[in-house]
Amino acid sequence: MLSLLVSFVLSFPVYAQVKLRGNLPCEKRYVLAFLDAAPGFYKNEKGIKEGSSYDILMEVGRRLGCKVSEEPGSYSAILDGFVRHRVDITGLTTKSPKMENFGEFVEMYRVPRSLVVRKDSFGVNDSIESILKNPKITFAGIIGGLFFIKESEKEQLFKERRLREVPGPQEVFNALSEGRVQATFSSPAFTAYYLKRQNKLAQFKIIPDEKGEWQSLGFYLSIKRLSKEERQRVRAIISNVRQDGTLLEIEKKYVNPADYIYYEPVALKDVSHIE
Repeated sequence: MLSLLVSFVLSFPVYAQVKLRGNLPCEKRYVLAFLDAAPGFYKNEKGIKEGSSYDILMEVGRRLGCKVSEEPGSYSAILDGFVRHRVDITGLTTKSPKMENFGEFVEMYRVPRSLVVRKDSFGVNDSIESILKNPKITFAGIIGGLFFIKESEKEQLFKERRLREVPGPQEVFNALSEGRVQATFSSPAFTAYYLKRQNKLAQFKIIPDEKGEWQSLGFYLSIKRLSKEERQRVRAIISNVRQDGTLLEIEKKYVNPADYIYYEPVALKDVSHIE
């Protein structure tokens, strides 16, 4: 679902000015990193930046009341920048064992993952479990990340040489469409963008992982770059973005109506304080 230093050198940061808090100017500039791939981030036909992750992250930045630097990149570049303490906040992302020692994860929402498998590789009696065990099925994943694949599944697929990792989501679904891999795991936003929006749903079987744990998506806050008080404030902002309905209004642009339920204001665990 993506070295940040390289992206710094190759392109100048894009700066976004946001409203200052009250009459007191905020002198800090927050570095916000996000995956440079649709549906999380892209430019629409008018050249305007948008995306399911980008819109949420910019809303968090706006509510911080300070200047922000936008840092799009590949997952591996973002990971490198985060662990080298060059990024304040990154997201949206699933939990990453590689980021846990450097950041605090704050959940934005949870969604069930789904198995996406080519119909020409799917049997009438197949299930998620049988597809995962099928030696003829190769999965697509993202370099350096899990992309909705569990750590244990990734280890097993690697051991069996049945996991092909690519730079980002576009390459994952390209490999699927071209038959270079037969399956991957996805989420409502990715499935809507890469399959339904591009009229490719008929080529695939989508199996919701109803027995599995729902995938938690959110933000990593840098422990070194952000003080405890700053992280507390960001946590409260993230919670409010969901509770006041802003998250749902944003995601309505990117997911199918049947999936709105995952983004509605609900009584999630309190994330407005430091545990």
